[in-house]
Amino acid sequence: MPETSAELWVIAIGTTLFVAVVLATKRSWCDQPPAPERQRRNLTPEQSQRAALAALASLEPPVAAARPAAAVLPRFPYAQGRASETLVCAICLEALRDGELCSEVPGCRHVFHGDCVGAWTTRNGSCPLCREKIVKGLGGAAIAVADDMVLVIGKSLLV
Repeated sequence: MPETSAELWVIAIGTTLFVAVVLATKRSWCDQPPAPERQRRNLTPEQSQRAALAALASLEPPVAAARPAAAVLPRFPYAQGRASETLVCAICLEALRDGELCSEVPGCRHVFHGDCVGAWTTRNGSCPLCREKIVKGLGGAAIAVADDMVLVIGKSLLV
């Protein structure tokens, strides 16, 4: 037990410094964004888009029989103010800029970078946002199919 006021002051100052160091360390560690967030902030939009495509390509493909044939989505130059309200590609999380080649999923009309959604539909066969199925129609054009519809090749869609 401390006997003098000088010893009490040393203990009080030491405890205060210790608590200050612990709080400063906690604040610096807790205020850091997660590692992928830090990395994404340092990438250019093109690098971010390439990284998203590389991540998609590295995924294990689903069983071929469970996957519909890849449909080709037509591409168009993006123009802000178009009927679509999409401002960001939900696959690579980069803004859609005027003149970039984009694709629109038929049915749900979600818009993505052409390369991003092309890689996605090759592996998944559905819209990345709403999971609406996309299949290859007659002539190779992409069509959307609801869950309760069956595609009969050469005829029509049956409900």
